Amino acid sequence: MVKMINKLTGTVMYVEEDRKGEYVAAGHRLVNDSTSKAVPKPETKAPELKETVKKTIAKVKAKTTRKKG
Repeated sequence: MVKMINKLTGTVMYVEEDRKGEYVAAGHRLVNDSTSKAVPKPETKAPELKETVKKTIAKVKAKTTRKKG
């Protein structure tokens, strides 16, 4: 069995030796014995909305919100 890191979940998984090539081709990573823990991917921040987009969103919300009378 070969120890690998799942590309979707980042968790450890074990794969049969003869299928190692399939998993590497699919994007999963091999774990080095010297690596004690998988390094998570750095999170990227969502870009800030421009002021005009924020105003447009507020206008649409105001028009679509019904007031109880």
